[in-house]
Amino acid sequence: MKPKKKLCPSCGFPSYIWSTKYGCQDCTARAKLSTQAPKKQGAGLKKVADKRARQLRVYSGLKTAFLLEHQNCAVYPERRAVFIHHKKHRENERLNDFAFWLAVSQEGHDYIHAHPKESYQKGWLIKG
Repeated sequence: MKPKKKLCPSCGFPSYIWSTKYGCQDCTARAKLSTQAPKKQGAGLKKVADKRARQLRVYSGLKTAFLLEHQNCAVYPERRAVFIHHKKHRENERLNDFAFWLAVSQEGHDYIHAHPKESYQKGWLIKG
């Protein structure tokens, strides 16, 4: 003999009651999912490696000092420099090497990347 469907106390639909606490099968499943802690995605992976984090802390201080010394944009000298443009990538120790830095405004930085041929000729970009 098959049990009769009853109204679920949680959702109100006629269904077979699985649990007196939660109600039907769907409500029981939802209740169990909502009480579980969400799984962390990539919990073991760091966003930034320890070595790079140390480099970035040093870079932050150096960047401020560099922009105080070089207040005008290298591309548009009448504009104030607010960014550091890295002429030759920012890999490894090159991140904190002044030889590859250029103080630029937002417009100057956009211009450098919009006109790569001219930027390589003027030394604003270095191949490598």
